[in-house]
Amino acid sequence: MKKLLIGTLSLLLSSAASLADTTTLKQALIEAYLNSPSLAEARTGILNLDEVILQERSAFLPSVNGTLSYTASETNGTPTAGQSGTTTAAVSISQLLFDGGQTRGKIDAAKLNALAGRMNLANAEQQILLSAISAFIDVRAAQSTLNLRDNNVRVLRRQVQAAKDRFEVGEVTRTDVSLAEASLAGAISAREAARANVLTQSAIYESIIGTAPHRLGAMGRPPALPSTVDDAEQIAMVENPEVAAARFGYQSAKMSLLVARRNTMPTVSASISTSNSDTVTGAYTGDGAQSDGTSASITATIPLYQGGRLKSSQRIAANDLDIARLQLTQTENSVRSELRSAYFTWQAALAEQRARQEQIRATQVAYEGTQEEAKLGARTTLDVLDAEQDLLEARTNLVTTQRNEQVAAYSVLAAMGRLTPELLALDVEAITPAKVENPIDPSNKMGEKRLKLLEKIESRYNKN
Repeated sequence: MKKLLIGTLSLLLSSAASLADTTTLKQALIEAYLNSPSLAEARTGILNLDEVILQERSAFLPSVNGTLSYTASETNGTPTAGQSGTTTAAVSISQLLFDGGQTRGKIDAAKLNALAGRMNLANAEQQILLSAISAFIDVRAAQSTLNLRDNNVRVLRRQVQAAKDRFEVGEVTRTDVSLAEASLAGAISAREAARANVLTQSAIYESIIGTAPHRLGAMGRPPALPSTVDDAEQIAMVENPEVAAARFGYQSAKMSLLVARRNTMPTVSASISTSNSDTVTGAYTGDGAQSDGTSASITATIPLYQGGRLKSSQRIAANDLDIARLQLTQTENSVRSELRSAYFTWQAALAEQRARQEQIRATQVAYEGTQEEAKLGARTTLDVLDAEQDLLEARTNLVTTQRNEQVAAYSVLAAMGRLTPELLALDVEAITPAKVENPIDPSNKMGEKRLKLLEKIESRYNKN
């Protein structure tokens, strides 16, 4: 009894150690999410978009400049000949008062670009997670295929030995032995190809996850998907970050057109400056003079003629709006196409999976029956080898079908915009930069007014 308890305890401990040494899908996704250099690069790029907002906003703030200069001069041949020097220190403050809303429009356009950048980052995160999932699944499928090929080699080795033994007693011919040996050689070749595929998929896994695959755990079922492709498409048009980024880009182009159409309006600014000048004359006497001064001014700048540059800027902004509109349409069409392709692939893989399982059941029965009939002389060695090959191919095809079903399911989630760390229950802190401060949002009154203004500008542009 004591030995039995010790043996059971040892088995449990070894099982626990094995589980602890297993890499789960969640662990692999966390590594990819935290360690991807492309995501780190994209996150850093977002910071630059935020800096653009700050730069545009600075136009509303006073500009303070200080100058310090020293001028030395020397004159000869006059009663006042000698050296002199003037030191001047000045401080000036200028403030923008009015520019027709151009600065406000530039700030809003920068905010919209920053929001589009965040949506592009969210899309990049989902694509990294999808690539990591695909790499995880591909390694497991390649390993499963290699296991099937290994088992096939072992079975064929036994069949070759059995054929040789039966040949020795005259039950089969040399042809039967050669058939078994040929099948074994083919199985060994297929096993080596499967082994090479495992190494290839492992290299891809390591490039995406950051570490080599080791004892990958079970996949589990992907999150539930909508029952119809139309339901999935409706979600994608609202939540897909790539579509959202294109829409923010379109709104930014609208705002840029608004700014461009106001570039002929006057600009009003105020400035105040103070200066101190100290002049020293005479090389030895040190005579000099000192003066202080303060001035204030308001300046209005009205563009009268710029050689066509302002109108050209307006046309460029209008063309950019056309481009943004077309890009939005193209993005929506592309997402719809990707979603439908993935959804139908997923449904087909589910149906194929059921058929493959039934094929394996029937092929297993046929293989076992062929073996028994061969023992009675009703079947040849070739019949047994063919039945064994059919069973192997059925099992290999099931592995491929299961892989396709899982990848397609997660691809649907990505196209819907829901392949997020939250949905996948990843134990990570979202490291996407914070949201843009005071973005243009139709849900608030100010945002609604600005978007209505954008619509007016767009309708005016369309009339033109």
